[in-house]
This record gives sequence, C-alpha cells and structure tokens, in this order.
Amino acid sequence: MDIREYFKELKRRNVFKAALAYLVVAWIIVQVISIIFPVFNISQDLLKTIIIVLIVGFPVWLVFAWIYEVTPEGLKRTEDISRQDSITAETSNKFNKVIIGALVVAIILLSVNLYSNYSEGRALKDNESNHTEEVIPASKGKEKSIAVLAFDDMSPGKDHEYFSDGISDEILNLLAKIPDLKVISRTSSFYFKGKEATAQEIGQKLHVSHLLEGNVRKAGNTLRITAQLVNVADGSQIWSKTYDRKMEDVFKIQDEIADNVTSELKANLLGKEVRSNITDTEAYNFYLEAKQLLRQSTPESVENAEFLLRRSIKIDSTYAPAWILMSKIMMSKTLLFNSISIEKGTTKGISAAKKAIQIDPKNASAYAVLGRQQTFMWNGQQEAYKNVQKALHLEPDNIEVINTGALNKTFTGKTEKAVELYLKTKRLDPLNFNWELGFTYWMNGEFEKAEKEVRNSLLHMPNMGVAHSILSLILVYQEKYEEALIEAEKEPAPFFKLWSKCRALYGLGRYKEADAALEKLITQHSEDGSSNIAEIYAFRNKKDKAFEWLEKSYSYKNSDIYQILNFQAMKNLHGDPRWNGFIKKLPLPEDHGFHLD
Repeated sequence: MDIREYFKELKRRNVFKAALAYLVVAWIIVQVISIIFPVFNISQDLLKTIIIVLIVGFPVWLVFAWIYEVTPEGLKRTEDISRQDSITAETSNKFNKVIIGALVVAIILLSVNLYSNYSEGRALKDNESNHTEEVIPASKGKEKSIAVLAFDDMSPGKDHEYFSDGISDEILNLLAKIPDLKVISRTSSFYFKGKEATAQEIGQKLHVSHLLEGNVRKAGNTLRITAQLVNVADGSQIWSKTYDRKMEDVFKIQDEIADNVTSELKANLLGKEVRSNITDTEAYNFYLEAKQLLRQSTPESVENAEFLLRRSIKIDSTYAPAWILMSKIMMSKTLLFNSISIEKGTTKGISAAKKAIQIDPKNASAYAVLGRQQTFMWNGQQEAYKNVQKALHLEPDNIEVINTGALNKTFTGKTEKAVELYLKTKRLDPLNFNWELGFTYWMNGEFEKAEKEVRNSLLHMPNMGVAHSILSLILVYQEKYEEALIEAEKEPAPFFKLWSKCRALYGLGRYKEADAALEKLITQHSEDGSSNIAEIYAFRNKKDKAFEWLEKSYSYKNSDIYQILNFQAMKNLHGDPRWNGFIKKLPLPEDHGFHLD
C-alpha cells in the first residue's frame, strides 16, 4: 500500500476523527476535574495520574480505531468486514456529532475561564496601584511576616479612633524593631480599615503569613484592649487575649502584645527585646491626638497638632517620640504651608530631632527625621547622608528611613537612585501610595507612571499637602492644561497652589492671568520661593530671568534649588554657558548627579 492509499484508508476507518474526538474529550475531562478537585480537596496527584493515563491512552485509541470497527453486531476486526458491509460512513457521522458537541462544551469552558481571568485582572487594577516593578508573590515559606491592622474603636461614643489607631501604630512600631520579622508598615496595614476582607485576602495582598487585629474600648481612665494573632493560611486564631486595665498600664499592654506575638512567631532569634517608650498617660493621649491630626495635612490640623503636642511635652519632656513628631510638624509648617520661614522651621525641627536622639540614641526614626531636616539645609546634604546611614544601621527596613534616603538622593541629583529606593518601600509596603515616587518619576521624564502614582496617593489621602500641586505639574507636561488648573485649585498649601496656577494658566494661553499669578508669587515669596520663580521663568524659556532668579536663590541660600534643578523646565537652560558655572559653585558632593554640559 503506497502512502496515498494508506491515508485514504486512515480516513475511511475514521482514525483522524477518532483522534480529534479523543483530544477534545480529554481536554474537557482535564478542565472539569481541575475545577472539581480543589472544591473537594482531592489530591492533585490524582489529577496528574489521570492526565498521564489520557496521554498513554491516545496511541492505544488510535490503534484501536485502525484495527476495529463498530457494527450492529458489536466490535469486529476491520479486515474481516467487506467494503459493502462496512458502516464507517455512519460511524463518521456519529464522530462528527461527538466532536461538535465536545467543541461546544470546550468553547463554553474556555469562555468562562477567560471571563474569570479578565474580571480578576480588572479587579486587581481597580484596587491596587499600577506598579512598574515586578510584583513578588508571597512565599509559602515566610513564617515570620505580619501586618498589624487598625484596631477597632469600641468606645461608648465611638470618639476615640485616634487612640485605637495610635495603639495599633505603636504596636506596629514595636514589632518593626525585631530582627528577622517582616512587618508591613502602617499605610498598607491600615488600607483595610472599614473594608470587608478575609484574613486570606488581606494576607495575599500584603504578602504576609500572619495578621494582628483587635479592638480598643476607652471609657474615662479604663481600658479594654483585645488582640488576636491570625494565621493567614487558614484564618485560624493562634493567640488571643483581652486586657482590662487602667490607662496608666497602656504601655505594659503594648509590650505584652509584642512579646506574645514574637513568642508565637519565634521571631526574636537574636534575643532582642523591644519595649515601649513610656510617658505620662495624659501626655500620651495628647501625643496620639497630635499624631492623628498631623496626618490630615491641612494648615488647621497641623496648627492643632502642634498645640496638643506642646501640652504633651509640657507634661513630659523626656518622651522621644513626641520630639520626633514635633520635628515633623515644623517640617509641615515650613515646607507645605509656609506658616514659618524655612530658616526658623528647620532650626526648630533639627533641635527637636536632636532632643529625641539625646533621649533615645537608638531611635532610627529620630535619625531619619534629622536627616530629612538636614536635607533641606543649604549645605546639609553630607550630614543628612550620615544620619540616614545611622538610621539604616538601626532599622534597615524602616520605610521612613528609606524614604529619607531617597529624598537625599534627589537633592544630590541622583533621581534614578531615588526611584530605586522608593520602589524598595513599595516592596516592603505593597499598598503604600507615595506621591514622592510619582514626583521623582516625573523628574525622570516618566510622566504616565508619575500621574498614576500621584493619583493613587490622592485617592487615599485627598487633602495631602503638595500632592495636588505635583499632579498639576505632571499634567502640564502631558499638555492636559485644563486638568492641571483644576488640580492647582485643589491644592491646600497656598504657596504651591499659586505656583501651580502660574504654569497651568500659561499652558492654557491665559497669559495675563499667568503674569498676574507670577507677580503675586514674586511679591509674596521673592526669597523663600526664589528657586520656584526661577523654574517658572525656565518653563517659559526666559533664560535671562531664570538665571537671574537662580542667582537670587543662591544668595538667599534657598535649599529648594537642589530639588528644582532636577525639574523638566531646567532642561531649557542646558547648553547655556551660565548653567555649568552655577552648578559648580553649589556646595554639592563631588559625586552629585546633576547635569553638566
């Protein structure tokens, strides 16, 4: 039999159709059992066995289709049946029906699977930020990772949320000091506050194996704190305890919870114990209220935070966290709302940070806030770098420390290195939306990434100072001028609101209004805003005016210039002989990353 006759015989005996029918039906069987087995917790080994049997059965089926034919009398060998008596044509029609029916089922299963994957993908996009870096899935072997969720306020009047949040935050900070224990920071942990989500869902999103949750009931001087440690894998409760104590025992409760968690997780491998900073209970209450108000990031909330914190410090001036918070308040008043001068605010902020270090020399956050303050000094970059390194030595995975290191990189022209550090915080804190990362993306010319990051930040903190201004800046460089003006109007910080409007109005061609806004900026902020004014002139490509204001910024020792030199508008000044001369006379480290022609 030649090859043509052989293929004709294969076709006559329905071997090809038998093969196709087998493959389609086998695919359906695999799809169905892959759905059913997990529901009934059937071992995946059985699925593998079935697949192997189906693979081995395929050639056997082909041989069977060649050798045998189905007749009304039953199976007979094909060679024993004459061509006149053969019913292979009828068998062919039956195979057609089987194949069509199986294909319909296969298409339905495939459609359901594709729709499920599409819906899941859409849900992830709607609820999580669009990261550019590779998302690292949770490791099955991570036994020492935890997220501290926001404790519920169970007080009679539901009016002590600041206290329940503060307790959660303090316990989180205690656990973060323990070696070999991965602790997700506040932003991601508190993301689930008020949301319906199972332990498994939270654990999957945060890439942790354990959750600490609880509630706080505060009535007068009486406290009831309940805490429980949950295993993410199955949602089971590992440990739980309720504390009925007086307010003055709050620090002992925090320490006990931290001790129990570390004991259960066996995380204290280096023998390191952590203990709360202890202060007067009334002072602590004022401190927690001030901390909550600072996060609201409005001029009024920052002023109220300072008022309450000063009451706290008046009661107890030896509580290091209070001085750290005071340094942060000074930074907000200076950099966001311009309610005090940069010189005055930085001096007070540095003094507060140094008091915290004097009280607690091993406090990483104290070195970080000192480093951040020094970053905004005219010649403070080297000292800032040293203090960031001290903080990293104490707590290498502290988000606040890493963010300060990224800021220091920006102020020395190394914006790509800054992005790397900010992305590290994203890996440590998966749901932390950081407008500073978006801002740095923009400096690197990655406008779409920048917009996504800043919008995500504002979605979670719509009143965040400076962020609306930064989003306006990003939108201008995408020629979305109308949107840029809208964002500028939303900016709560008056200085940044005016600065953003100058650029957006100019982009819209509303030159008279843009000139008026710039004139107002010059009148009100000729010294502290000199570098920002230089940037506006550079944006308009008025080089002489831009260099004039750069020189004024230099004479005023306005440290904002170090950040603004990274701005997109400054590219308009590259190639001018005055550019290199200006960069070279700044007090910068030799390995700075600013552009030189």
